Amino acid sequence: MVVKKKALTPVNLSINIPAIFQEIQKTTAHHRKYSIALRKIQEQVALDPSVPNSPPTINIDGETAFNKEIARNLNKVLAIKKKEPCADRVVNFLSTFTQFTLERDAKKKEDDDEEMDDENSEQETISSRFVEFLMRHLLKGLGANDKMVRLRCCQLIALNVISLGEIE
Repeated sequence: MVVKKKALTPVNLSINIPAIFQEIQKTTAHHRKYSIALRKIQEQVALDPSVPNSPPTINIDGETAFNKEIARNLNKVLAIKKKEPCADRVVNFLSTFTQFTLERDAKKKEDDDEEMDDENSEQETISSRFVEFLMRHLLKGLGANDKMVRLRCCQLIALNVISLGEIE
């Protein structure tokens, strides 16, 4: 699994993200490391640092491609039978990734609040949009005919709601 510094294209996403999903099925020991790697990919694709000293602009096409690739890889796991360790590890990883990315954005927001002192600015982040996309995707699975898909969707929703923390 290699995360390169150059701009990622949808072709590279279809190579890098499945490689991460392949590795996380082996063991839970490196989930945090792969969460960091996946976050780097997400930032490379979703943020365009056009001007060096200004905040990066959002690349909606890249962010959508990232989300669709995550959903494509997740869909392969949803129908796997109960108590299958590989599928359980993917479910746990997505929860770990969601928690990590939300913590990272919260930390950035705290740093920005110290600099700007603007308390009323509720900005949407790439993490919040990713969580919204993931939840909407999983909610579609609750109406599936296959009970394993419904079970996995419920597992992921429950783990993500636990990691969301305070909702205002």
